[in-house]
Amino acid sequence: MDAWGSSTYVRCIATTVAALGVAVSAFACIWDRDSLAKEKIKSPQMAAIILGSPEAPSDPKALHARIVELQAHREEQSAAWWNDLAGAYLRLGRPSDAVKLLEFPARRRAASR
Repeated sequence: MDAWGSSTYVRCIATTVAALGVAVSAFACIWDRDSLAKEKIKSPQMAAIILGSPEAPSDPKALHARIVELQAHREEQSAAWWNDLAGAYLRLGRPSDAVKLLEFPARRRAASR
């Protein structure tokens, strides 16, 4: 017998600890829309602080003007340029255009590795 007692006792303790860990982690954290709704009801002020106020929708004319301006003054070496252009497409509700746009620098970067 060693300092911990019998090996059966140690295995029993280890199994119990492992089982408790699994049981606790099963209840750990599910963060979905139901969780958010419950948190909003439970703590509306905290939800307002965390979520902030919803962003006002962007002006489509201004976004189209931004796209024209960015395309007229291309800065393809600038990540900010790509980000601004893709962001304008996203804000217009055109995610497929943003994805198509970003495929080029992604392919170029992959080729340079």
